[in-house]
Amino acid sequence: MAKHVLVVFILFSIIVGCNNFTNDNHSKFVRVNGTHFEIEGNPYYFAGTNLWFGANCGSKGEGGNRERLIKELDLLKSLGITNLRLMGASEATTEHNTVNPPIQSSLGVYDEEVLEGLDFCLAEMAKRNMYAVIFLNNYWVWTGGMAQYICWFTGEEFANPFTEKYSWYDFVLQSSRFYEHEEANK
Repeated sequence: MAKHVLVVFILFSIIVGCNNFTNDNHSKFVRVNGTHFEIEGNPYYFAGTNLWFGANCGSKGEGGNRERLIKELDLLKSLGITNLRLMGASEATTEHNTVNPPIQSSLGVYDEEVLEGLDFCLAEMAKRNMYAVIFLNNYWVWTGGMAQYICWFTGEEFANPFTEKYSWYDFVLQSSRFYEHEEANK
């Protein structure tokens, strides 16, 4: 249930953020038409990049640096980048190599400052007519991701491949079980 609340919150934030910060005060979403992307019926071609840390950088809390985020968005826009991939979820692990602070410090416990940082990043992107692809889970060790959900629901130790105890194969096997674990997928 807690994951559903986070997804609804993020989607609501995106919709409200886009409505409040676009120049013409209505949403311009990228849509698919056959094999093409469109905005308001016109072809949408883009150059994009990964700005995974946008939420953390946009936070007023630990690790936040809104001035840096604004400068990076301005630079990306000046280079013709109009589409950014943003991290919309990160989970704390018992390991030291995770995103800090994570969006979710333990199952169902969210860092409001980082989520507000995501809102800030999206609002700044909207001012520059930039679009976001927000990912809500992944395989990466440093974000917790699917492996951390398996640990939360099974009590297993996080199979960190940066330690001598586990290999990358161990980590991938643990992460891949996410798809088959009913509780982790709720």
